[in-house]
Formats: sequence, C-alpha cells, structure tokens
Amino acid sequence: MGTSGGHADGSRRPQRVGIEQLWPALHCVLVYDVDHLSASFELLRTYCGSDVHFVFTGIGSPVGTFSAPLNLDDPQTVLIPDSVFYEFKPKDVRGYSRLLTLDQLEIGRSYELVVTTLSGLYRYKTKKTFLVVGRYHDTPTVIMDK
Repeated sequence: MGTSGGHADGSRRPQRVGIEQLWPALHCVLVYDVDHLSASFELLRTYCGSDVHFVFTGIGSPVGTFSAPLNLDDPQTVLIPDSVFYEFKPKDVRGYSRLLTLDQLEIGRSYELVVTTLSGLYRYKTKKTFLVVGRYHDTPTVIMDK
C-alpha cells in the first residue's frame, strides 16, 4: 500500500493549486491577441475563477495598436480610426486586389487586416483576422477570429 493519498507504488500525485492560492491579491489579467473562444483561454478562465477580471488589450503588432477594449471581461474591441490607414481583405476572398476601407466593413463578416503607417512608408499584411460583431458609434467593433 502506498502512503495516504498516494498511488499503490508509493508516489504522490502533485496537488492542484488554484490561481487564488498562488496570487491571492490577483484582480485582473491582461489578455493580448487571444481568441476568446479558444480552449486555452477557457482553461485560464477556469483556473482564475470568477473573482479575476480580464482586460483584453486589443489587436496590435510591431507597427502599432489597432483596437482598444470597451468593457472589462469583454473580448470585443473597437478599431482606433486614426492610428494607421486600414485596409481589409474579406477572409473568404483570395488575393489582395480588392481591399475594403473601414466604412465598408459588414457586421458578421471576417476580415484580414492590412495596415499602412500614417506616413505611407510601410504597408503591412498583419495575417490577423477578426470578426466584425458590432459598432461603437460608427466604428466597427471586432473580436479575434482564428
């Protein structure tokens, strides 16, 4: 027989420790570019419990930050209209010959983000795709779409 709470071979299973035991004063977690429906994110939510809030930082890349969060615990972010020049490739369209601008986006459709710096010096295919889920005033709100 093994030791109390152990296996028959005498080994012990590691005890599962919750986030609240490791960091009892943890109140929020910053979440960067995560698909809010992914299994790993749902696992993180489970480990953190209901007292820990999530702040989604929005969509970004080395070129800049493209969106900002609207609400705590909500993966929906609003695109920042004046941060770069935006172009959008519908996810279901091949090639980059027909790109759309911010005002042409439709709710319920997925797009790949293409940005140009405001100086016009650098154009960048981000390979980041997102789903348009609404509007904040006249600006599209989005969630990551993997």
